[in-house]
Amino acid sequence: MTALTHRVDAATVALEDLAALEGTTLVWRGRTGSIGALFSPLEGEVPPDLLALTAAEHMVDLLEYQPDHRYRRVDAFTDGLGSVAAVLDRLAALAPAEPIVRFGGGLELDGPGLRDVPAVALWTGRTW
Repeated sequence: MTALTHRVDAATVALEDLAALEGTTLVWRGRTGSIGALFSPLEGEVPPDLLALTAAEHMVDLLEYQPDHRYRRVDAFTDGLGSVAAVLDRLAALAPAEPIVRFGGGLELDGPGLRDVPAVALWTGRTW
C-alpha cells in the first residue's frame, strides 16, 4: 500500500500555522521534512542541533544544542519575517560551515516547559 502526503512549500507557511499542518511534508531548499513530533529522547532519537521556538510577544528564540546536552539561546528575532523558510534560513545561517542533514517542524515545549509552541529544527553534520 502506498501512502500519499501533500507537500507544502515552507515559504508559504507561517511558523504559527505549523500545528494545523501536522502529518504534511514540508519542502525547503529542495529537501523534504515532516511536520509532527521533532524527536523523541525516549526512543533514542538524536535532538536537533538548531531549534527555533516561538516565544512571548511574537518573538522567535533560536537555540543551539551544546555538548552538555542543553540548548543555549544564541539569537532571537520578531516573527515578522513571516515564513517557515525564512526561519529555517536564519537557523542555517548560525552554522554556515555545517551540512544540513535534515529538518522538521511541529510542536515543542517552550523554554519553561509549560506549553507546546510551534517550532522548526535543523540537524547538521556536527559532531562533538
